[in-house]
Amino acid sequence: MTKYILVRTPKALIEQNKIGIGWSKVDFSQFTTADDLIKELKSEHPKFSRARKQVKRFFNLKQGDVIVVPSYKSVLLAVVSGEKTFDPDFDDGHGANQISVNYLKQANGKLLRIARSDLTEGLERRLRIRQTVADLKDFSNELDKFIAKKDKFSLKNEYLHILATEQETFKDELIKRLRHGKTRLDAGGYGLEKLIKELLQLEGYTDVEILSKKNQSGIADVDIIAKSSSNPFAPTLLIQAKHHRGETSAHAIKQLMAYEYNDNDDDAHVQRWMITTADINNETAEQAFTQGIHVMRGNTFAEWLFDHFENLSDDTKLRLGVGVLPTFIGA
Repeated sequence: MTKYILVRTPKALIEQNKIGIGWSKVDFSQFTTADDLIKELKSEHPKFSRARKQVKRFFNLKQGDVIVVPSYKSVLLAVVSGEKTFDPDFDDGHGANQISVNYLKQANGKLLRIARSDLTEGLERRLRIRQTVADLKDFSNELDKFIAKKDKFSLKNEYLHILATEQETFKDELIKRLRHGKTRLDAGGYGLEKLIKELLQLEGYTDVEILSKKNQSGIADVDIIAKSSSNPFAPTLLIQAKHHRGETSAHAIKQLMAYEYNDNDDDAHVQRWMITTADINNETAEQAFTQGIHVMRGNTFAEWLFDHFENLSDDTKLRLGVGVLPTFIGA
C-alpha cells in the first residue's frame, strides 16, 4: 500500500534526488527492520519514545511511496526509488540518513512546484506543523490528482521557481542580520520573542503569551506558550527562544525538559520547541530529537519568517531592516 509522507529535507539533497534526516551516529541502512533500528536507538537514548514514530515512518519508506517536501510557498513531490545511503558528514549530520527518490518534473526538466494556494485548507494546515517526518495518508487523493496533472502548472511553476531563488538570497541575508544584531529588534531576546509571537498569530494561534523570566524554579524555563483551538495537530506549543549567533548549546533542551506542564503533556497535544537564530551541533540535535524536542535552527527560522513576510506588520518589517513596498522579481 502506498504511503504518503512529509519529509523536511535539506535543499542540497533535493538537488541529488534524495530525502534525508539526521542521526549521524546511526546508519539506518545497516538495519533490516524498523524494530531493530528502534531497539538500537532506545539502547542509546532511553527517552527515545517520542521520536519513534518519525524514525519508523522514514525507515519504512519503500519504492513507490509518495513524498511531500515543503518549500517556499510551494511543495515538491517525489516518489521513492528505495536505496538507503548514509553520509554522516552531510550538512553537519543533519541529513545523514538518506533515501533516493525521483522528484516530479515538468516536460522542460524543472522541478514541479505545487503552489500552497492550490492545496486544500486541511493539507496547508498540516504542512505548518514543522515535524521532520509526518503522515499525510488523509490527503492521498488530493496528492494523486496533483501527480496526474503535473504537466499543467507551466506559468505558475515558473513563478514559483523565481520565488524560490529569491527566498534563498533573502534568507541568507536575513539570518546574517539576526545573528549579528543588525536589526532594530528589542534587545535581550525580547525582540525575537515578539517576532515569534507575531508569526504564531499569523498561523492561527490566538492565545500566545510571552512569559516572564524564570517562571519556574531551577533550570526549567519556557519563553512562550501558544495555544490554538483550530489546530488539531499541535494545539499547544511550549517554546524556548534563543537569539544567538554561532551555536546554541543543549542547555535550552534541558530548560524545556524540566518545565512542568500538565495539560495533556504528550506529543499529540503539547509540542516543546527550541527556536534559535543560531545553529546547533549534531549532538544537540540528536539529544533534542530523542527527548521529543522539536528544533528550529537559524536557516529554518529564516524560511518560516520569509513564508509569512507579506503579512508581517510594517513595523516589524522596518525593525528587520526590510522595505515595505513591493518590488519586481525576475526578468
